[in-house]
Amino acid sequence: MTYVPASADELTADYIAELIELPVTALETTIIGTGEGFVGQLARLTLSYADGAPTDAPASLIAKLPTADPGGRFIGEMLNLWDREARWYREVAPSITVRVPRCYANLAEPSESRFLLVLEDLAPARPGDQVEGASAEQAYRVLGDIARFHAQWWMHPMLEQLDWMPKIDDPTTKMVTPMFAQGWPAFHGRFKDVLSRRTLDWVERFGPTCADFLDLYADEPVTMIHGDFRLDNMMFRDDGDIALIDWQMSTRAPALSDFVYFVGTNLTDEVRRPHLAGLLHHYATTLAVSGVAVPPEEELMDGLRKGILMWMVAMAGGIGQLDPANERGVRLFDAIITRLFHCGDDIDAGQFLDQWLAQWKG
Repeated sequence: MTYVPASADELTADYIAELIELPVTALETTIIGTGEGFVGQLARLTLSYADGAPTDAPASLIAKLPTADPGGRFIGEMLNLWDREARWYREVAPSITVRVPRCYANLAEPSESRFLLVLEDLAPARPGDQVEGASAEQAYRVLGDIARFHAQWWMHPMLEQLDWMPKIDDPTTKMVTPMFAQGWPAFHGRFKDVLSRRTLDWVERFGPTCADFLDLYADEPVTMIHGDFRLDNMMFRDDGDIALIDWQMSTRAPALSDFVYFVGTNLTDEVRRPHLAGLLHHYATTLAVSGVAVPPEEELMDGLRKGILMWMVAMAGGIGQLDPANERGVRLFDAIITRLFHCGDDIDAGQFLDQWLAQWKG
């Protein structure tokens, strides 16, 4: 088995030459993505070649490895993130229509939590900026793309064969409840003066029951979701083409999950408030045109409320496990939380809570 390095520092020209079967003579490694991804190391590999190399040999590649941060490694190992993405590139990527990076090498030593993906460098395409937030135009475009992807996998029989990809009610997903219990005091202390009292009350009441609620949520029609559908994982080209990266959170789940996370954490209040109804209609219409029997939009809005509240609980419990790394990471955390809770407040996400709690206690 080819040795799998523990960090980008171990990558050499000879090593990469062997992996991609090209005559690489020199390698320059530049760490990228600091403060954007919290469970992985990313490095751009700028390559030089011997005379006679193919004219289409890539000038640069992207190397992706697990993070060295203890909090990020804890989450990555608990959720099996790195093995999940490795298998996604082997078993799913070849059959999809959405644009993703070409994979040049895919190595894994799961027992050592060592993984390496060597991927196409999509530059000059630029990643979105979740801190800045999406424009309305970007939101309509990416939600149309993901709706077509969801339609491709909607209730697909192959989903049952992908048993390495968790379902929404997987035991690892249900860790949301114990993680909430651990993280809630620190979260409440940090945000109690900047978030509305009723949203914090909803989260405090719903958090202990969230794992049980996932059993009901899992009964919704299932597709394959990206699972981390946010701007930093979307590469935009000037011609309008979009590629999706970072598939380590791919999950078999209700399709609305990606929509919920995107509109809840990637749109500023100024963009989301006037466009939310239109974006939900656009997403539903795209599914329908692709052949999916879509529930009424009123039912979708109810699902949006429940999904937003689940994400509020998940963030309240899990975000304290991550190292924000730098100033941008801190601003990203704050943007995610405030947008999510403002969205929940605006759409009255807790309106189903009393009925659910009565059912749960009964």
